[in-house]
Parts: sequence; structure tokens; C-alpha cells
Amino acid sequence: MIKIETIVLACKRISTDQTGSGNEYSAMQIVAGKPVLEWTIDALCGSGGIDAITVIGPDELDELLCMRYVDKRLTPATITAERIFQQLFPQQNDKAVQGYLLLPCETVLLTTAIINRILLQFEQSREDLFFPFISDTRTDHFPHLKREVVSLKGKKLIPGYLGLSRCIEYLPELFKQLDELNSQDGLLDNSGITRPMLTAMIEQHNLPTPSICYYECNDPEVVFAPFTTEDLRYAKTVLRHPKAAAFTRVKVIMNPGSGKNGKKGKDRNKISKEGIYNQYSERILSTLHQSRIDAEVIQSSSPTDATEIARQCVKEGYDLVIAAGGDGTINSVVNGLAGSQTALGIIPLGTINLFAMELKIPSDIESACQIIGHGRIQSIDLGKVNDRYFTSLCGIGFDAYVISKTESSLKKQFGSGAYILNGIRDLLRYPFHSIRLCVDQKIHKSGYIVIVGNGKYYGSSILIAPGASIHDGVLDVVIFQKRDALSLLRYIWELHKGDLTALPDVEHIQAKHISIEHHGHHKVHVDGEYYGKAPVEISIVPSALKVVC
Repeated sequence: MIKIETIVLACKRISTDQTGSGNEYSAMQIVAGKPVLEWTIDALCGSGGIDAITVIGPDELDELLCMRYVDKRLTPATITAERIFQQLFPQQNDKAVQGYLLLPCETVLLTTAIINRILLQFEQSREDLFFPFISDTRTDHFPHLKREVVSLKGKKLIPGYLGLSRCIEYLPELFKQLDELNSQDGLLDNSGITRPMLTAMIEQHNLPTPSICYYECNDPEVVFAPFTTEDLRYAKTVLRHPKAAAFTRVKVIMNPGSGKNGKKGKDRNKISKEGIYNQYSERILSTLHQSRIDAEVIQSSSPTDATEIARQCVKEGYDLVIAAGGDGTINSVVNGLAGSQTALGIIPLGTINLFAMELKIPSDIESACQIIGHGRIQSIDLGKVNDRYFTSLCGIGFDAYVISKTESSLKKQFGSGAYILNGIRDLLRYPFHSIRLCVDQKIHKSGYIVIVGNGKYYGSSILIAPGASIHDGVLDVVIFQKRDALSLLRYIWELHKGDLTALPDVEHIQAKHISIEHHGHHKVHVDGEYYGKAPVEISIVPSALKVVC
């Protein structure tokens, strides 16, 4: 399927009382238990053809959980006529993008299946712009629908609320045409984009005139958006309430010794594990119950214990196991669930919560539980070091050495700062012997620090491989090829900036299998937990885990 960048208009204000004096953003209206914007984002996220989502809307939208699936949000006040499409798509020369989809957030009846059908028809068409319509005889689906009918090719048709463009040069015309086709609804209202602005842009830059396909489709949902009270009432009757229980047997595996318990320093140590367990278990169970999920909570005594509990849940037919803890706890539970049909839920309680960052799961308990309650499941890849699975990354060399030397008591007192303190202490005395590796059984490499990532994050907001994906079937290998103090400091600086690509002495390759040789007896960590010493075999296991996110 083709890869499409999507623009969602979420700026429209609506009346909130009978006098018409109050108003709020349509995107934030609750319809059948979910905000309007969330219905549309959910449908888009389910399509394999949607590569990225940009929302044009106000700051208030950021409080919605569905915004975690959005790649970018543009505030209408920041949009300028000169730079609008550079603001939307700064990487406009990316050849992987094969089109652009524009729609308002109010298209709540669109489903992933409908979107996929439209994308397929767009792919098969040859025109530059693509607009789906339906016959005016099909409006009986929506008893209160009041839409203008247009005559095209001898037929009376009703325009849909979405359109597609083949390339970025035709985007101004796409905005203009979609707004004109649905002129009674003011799709561009409050967006910072106007038809005169678009017309001036087309003329100023002498943009080519696109060919247009008006496609008569069989999905009447494309012409429906709840802009009126009657349509809003209808939408509430036909959409399924998301609070229905998605899971029947659920167990929460909690590690009360994880990094986040609300206290710092010495006060933190005064709280017993039992106290932390009681503090969190009650909140978790109560919040899950609000989503009609009744769960059992069990306290794990060790990483091995957490893995065994998860394995037993698989044998007993649980359909969801929730890991409440840090990356170490999550890794332990993952090793009990990998390869099964039992899904993983995550409530991040750790020091860094790397895997939760990768999945855009919020760090507060209530939001994490709400995400679990929505019940959206996806399959992700896992990395594997010998017989141990990892979700995010494994490291060979210096960072594994630092992790092995960092006491848990220091982590509880200083959080992620404990690794920084130990790293500074060990930087000058670590020997930095060469690490030898073989990639995909044919390419031999060497370096002084090696990071193998399944995801893109290395630490809190630190990117090690910005282009990595937990769905691409490969691991991202980053090899640091120098060991002098100046180079190491430069690596650290560039890591915090989030871009290592400009460094000639840092090599980035993708692979399915990596062999770390015996030479040097280098230490290895898996998801931030010390694993052991080389030699090790590292591989990717595609679609090995089901995750609720």
C-alpha cells in the first residue's frame, strides 16, 4: 500500500448551548465516550497506508490522549501564507511519501476499512487530485443529512469530506477545492488558512494545474460529519461506546521497587515495598474498573518471578497481562509473554520508562490505564540476546559496564542521574577494548561502544536511531569507532542533541542478526539491565509480542 501523509483540520468551533452564546472546539466534543478527534485518529492509525499525521488545531488539543499518535500539531496562529506547506512538511522531498490526505476531524464514521479502500482507489487512479463522492440516492443512511448536491458527468452527487493530492505542489489546490466542495460547512474556519491565501500562493509560485478525479464510491460515511445537532445525535446512536470491556481475564504484575514512588532521596527509602504496593494497586484497579476491566494484582519478588508469573498467565488463558513497573519489570514480563496470544499492557513506574516512551504511553497511572481500557492492540518486533528478549535496546561495552556497577539504591536516590554519576567516574578508567562483531553473518565490523536498538530511544528523550521502528523487522546497530576522551564527550553531546548522523566516526547499519565475538569479554545489558558477557548472538524476532497501546 502507498504511504500517505495526513492533515487533519481540528479548528472548528461549535455552539455549546441553545442560545448559541457558548462555544468550544468540535474536536473535543465527546461522542459515544470518545472525543470527536479521537474517532478520526483511531481510524487513520489502523491503516497501514497512513505514514504520518499532522493536526492543525489549538493548544487545548494536547490534553487529549489521541494526540500521542499525532506526529505534529500546528497552531493556527503560527501559520503563515509564505511557509504553510514547509511548516506542514519540511521534508517535502521525501520520495517515500506518495500522497497527501486532507480531512476534517469530524469524519467520525470513517473506519480503517473505508480509508484503505479510498487509498487503494487513489493509488489506482492517475489524476493529481482525488475526491470521493456518493450518489444523492444514498443519503437514506443519514435521516437528518442536509448536504448540497452537485452535478458531475450527468449525475447528482454529494461530495465527501476528504481529498487526496499526489504531490506537495498540488496541496494548495487540494485545500481550496475541498473547502469549495463543502462550502456550507466552512472547513477552513479558524485554521489560519483562507481561500484567498491559497489562490495567491498558486499564482505567486506559478503552481501547475492538477488533473482531478471525482470518484463515486460506495461508502456513504465519507459525506457525514456531525456539524448539526441532529447529526451529532445520530452519531451517538451508531458509534460503539469504547468503554465496553476489551479483556475478560487480566492480571497486573507489579514491582513495588521500581523507580517512581512519589518520594525523593531519604524519604523515598522510608516507604516499604508493601506500602508502595498498596498505594499503587488501589489506584490501578480503580482506574481500570472505570474502563470496565476487572483485574487481579500480584506482586513480583524478582525478575525471574515476574517472567514465571507471565508464563503461567499464558498457560491459564489470560488475554491481558499488565506490567506495572520500570523497564526491567516490563522486560521480565515480556520474556514470559513473547510468542503468545496474551497481550501486554504497560503502566510505567520506573526511572526512565524507555519502552513506554517508544509506545507514547504517558507516565501517569490514570492515562496509562485509560489507554489499556481503549483496547487497541498491535504486534511489535522484539530483539533477542541469546535466549533473552528485549523491547528497546541492548548495549555492549561501556554503557553495560556502567549499568553493572550502578547499585539499585543509587538509582532509587538519584534516578537516571545515577548512571551519569557512575559514567563520569568510570569514563577515564574504563579500558575500551575493541568490540568485534559480524553483521548478518557476512559483514565484519569493530568499534569501542556498540548499541543495538529495536526502537529509536536510548534514554529519556535521547534518540540513538531516529529512523528505527518496532515494526520494520530489522535492528538498528550504532557503532562508535573512537575511544579518546574528546570523541566520547562529542558522542555524548550529539546524543543529547538527538542526531548522530553527522559524525563520520559513528556508523549506523540495519541488520537481522549480529554476532558479538568473544574478544574483550565485553559486558552486555538488555533493556538497561545487566545481562552478562560476550560472546552473544543478537537477532530480531518480527511481530513477537502483542501490546495494548
